[in-house]
Amino acid sequence: MDMVSEEDLPWTRIEGDRIRDDEDVFPTMHAWSVSFTDPKSIKVFQEYTRTRPLLWEALQHLKLVKKVELDSSGTIYHVIVGLDLARPPEDVPVGMYSEPMQCIVPSTPALTRGQLASKNKLWPTVFSPHLARLPVSIERAEVQRMVNGMRMAINEAVKAKQHGEVPIAACLLPDQYLNVTLLAHDTRTSTHHPLKHSVINIVRALSDQVLLADVAKINNGEDNPMRNPAMVVSLQNGEGYQLTNRTLYLTHEPCLMCTMALVHSRVKEIIYIHPMPKTGGCGGHAIVPELPTINHRFTIWRWKEDSIHSIFGNIRLDFCGVWRAEFARTFDQAYVGFVPKKMSSSYALARKAAQMLPISTFVHMTEEDDFGRPLPNISPLFNSPTADLVLSSSDSCHFRVHRAILSEASPIFYAALSTLSVHKPTDPPPVQDLTEDGETILILLQYVYPIPNPQVSSLTSLRLALIAAQRYEITSAIEGLRAGLVSPKFLETDPLGVYAIACELGLQEDAKIASRATLAFDILSTPLETPCLENLSAKDFLKLVRLHQSRAEAAISVLESMAPMPHDCCGNICPSSHADERSDNSSSSSTRNHNSSNDGLPYVRWFVTWKAAAVRELKARPRSDIIFDHAYLLAHVKRATRHCHECAPTFMANATQDWLKLLKNRIDALPDVI
Repeated sequence: MDMVSEEDLPWTRIEGDRIRDDEDVFPTMHAWSVSFTDPKSIKVFQEYTRTRPLLWEALQHLKLVKKVELDSSGTIYHVIVGLDLARPPEDVPVGMYSEPMQCIVPSTPALTRGQLASKNKLWPTVFSPHLARLPVSIERAEVQRMVNGMRMAINEAVKAKQHGEVPIAACLLPDQYLNVTLLAHDTRTSTHHPLKHSVINIVRALSDQVLLADVAKINNGEDNPMRNPAMVVSLQNGEGYQLTNRTLYLTHEPCLMCTMALVHSRVKEIIYIHPMPKTGGCGGHAIVPELPTINHRFTIWRWKEDSIHSIFGNIRLDFCGVWRAEFARTFDQAYVGFVPKKMSSSYALARKAAQMLPISTFVHMTEEDDFGRPLPNISPLFNSPTADLVLSSSDSCHFRVHRAILSEASPIFYAALSTLSVHKPTDPPPVQDLTEDGETILILLQYVYPIPNPQVSSLTSLRLALIAAQRYEITSAIEGLRAGLVSPKFLETDPLGVYAIACELGLQEDAKIASRATLAFDILSTPLETPCLENLSAKDFLKLVRLHQSRAEAAISVLESMAPMPHDCCGNICPSSHADERSDNSSSSSTRNHNSSNDGLPYVRWFVTWKAAAVRELKARPRSDIIFDHAYLLAHVKRATRHCHECAPTFMANATQDWLKLLKNRIDALPDVI
């Protein structure tokens, strides 16, 4: 018999914390118990335990009474009255009972017969072999049957989407009691009923099927099954639960409500494809069947991600639609070993396209809404009467475009749109829902068609458009938007924002260009509320800070190493400054060193004030254009001429200007990119 082991199945088991006890080593806990000899007292402590929910829940894996047979003096009964308490409970019933005493009890149920014998020596323990979850093996023919069941659920979800419903579906295969295949999908949209989930609908369909069978028996002259005493007893014993010993195939993980419906229906196991992390009750938000207070447990299987594409082709189900690819492979081609074959480049491209574009969200639209009014928000720039496709943005803006142009511009659109049938001019064009907003789509289409000089109003809009261009692999838009990103329009006003976008999108060359532009700004004084910092990683920002700091230190070092400057064109020093230096006998050595060159000659006065200001400026903005600006230099010269009439001629001397140019060139030659 050809069997498939659990690890080779195309689905995997969903489970919570598994109990892994050995037969001799297992976890224990402390408890308080009382002893008595009258068996009638057991009822007293049963009521005591049930009126304490926390204690009752904690004792689910243990039996309430421990019975100890004595040789000659009779039987002693022990009952647990408290758990893990520093002192015994104070509200224990008063009677012919012993004082509470501590004991050690198992903290988990017994999974095997060996564990049961070992744990019963401490305290009678519940035997729960189903919690062991031993690996299973399934016949390959049964696996094929289960795969076909899931395939039918997927097809039902596709039909649901075509009828405007949420594409979620369920399937029940025939068995010895059910001679038809039952399919149900979500009908919340059409019925305006919030509880019409696919699980609820299929349980109702199964109940209707059973009811029809009973009615048929009555019509054939048989007695009403509900009046048969044997049937009443069987219903009381649980045979009325509709999903007992049945496997349910679901496209999506059931929500908490549907999971409880499955608990009450006593389903044997479920298999689903798409997890629901926020609302799911079978592995997403919670695992309801494994909660300690649930009175029925069932097995949960989730389809493996790689098996979805290898068995069903490239398909993914979501609330936004059903994704399909052009090159979907059949089950027979990919069934061997459940291992996907190596995909060709065209199939890989189609798989990527299918993950991005919800193809089944194509619906036919008319030029008017249900009230006969023209559709709103149609872009006047893209409203061609010969369009064979309508792009709809997330904010309900519509763009009438041509498939051929989109296909030429984007391989993603090419792979996705090639699955559509040929558009007839007499039919309204289908609508493709996109996740981008209207402004982003408008920018992309201006590069796709193209339209001369596309305008991008802000860095935020450019970022969103560039992300979308990379997503759809529109080369023309990527190149155009990158050029706009490093244009003077944005580099001169917000170089830090440009740098953040370039780093976020992996544009290394653009990041270097932007890092050079940030040298004109004091980045450490940037407010924390600046939007660009939200998408800038700490690592990239640290690179920028180190660039500013290292360049500032190097530039200041250049200023120090280039001193002294030529005093004037004749080699004379500034007389006023020299006179101040000679007459200031009380000045400190630090002052003389500050106003003196390395050869003992004093600096000119304007150079001293300019250099101090230049050092402060370089620490904030390590660029040369500000400190060597002619107006900036003249301001310090004018300030110095109040005390020295020779400073102005000294500054205007050709030798001084040549020296300043040399100094600026050396600072400009320093590294200026990350």
